[in-house]
Amino acid sequence: MREIQVILSMLTIVDNPVQGDKPRGGNDVLFLEDLRQRELGMVRKLGREHADKNVHNNLYEHLKAVAVLGGADKIQENDVKQLSGKCALFLAKLTEYRDKSSVESLYDLCWEMIYDSGYYDYVGTMPAGAQRQANLNVLLERAAGYGKSSYSGLFNLLRYIERLKKFDEDFAEGVRQP
Repeated sequence: MREIQVILSMLTIVDNPVQGDKPRGGNDVLFLEDLRQRELGMVRKLGREHADKNVHNNLYEHLKAVAVLGGADKIQENDVKQLSGKCALFLAKLTEYRDKSSVESLYDLCWEMIYDSGYYDYVGTMPAGAQRQANLNVLLERAAGYGKSSYSGLFNLLRYIERLKKFDEDFAEGVRQP
């Protein structure tokens, strides 16, 4: 259920961007913005060189540092300028999701991440694509149901899902394909 983990990683980063350094979080989510492993390594390298030394050394700070490199004409290399643009786009989308997380329903936020990013269509092209899409639909159903409960907020939804996983409850029971 990697497809669920990718969306949960994105939700975790929307809730707290610094958590992108936790295992798999940053890598999974940056896929949504078309950053490749090689580029992620370059973000780390450039981020260490250009990030404010008074802030934490994490992926989020590195992304912010690289995002401003292209616009400030500090770097002349085209590949770094392109990477800077990708980082800036990712951070703009992250800011948009963070803003929406406080005013939209959890269902709407998840729906936007899954469908507007093209991720739903992408997982549909993978092996067992219909099952993967069904799993994403179950995630949306859980988000909608959680939003109707007495609990609210992204942080609490993420804790709820962690508890489901901890107690070995099958999180996604989408329609199995024969």
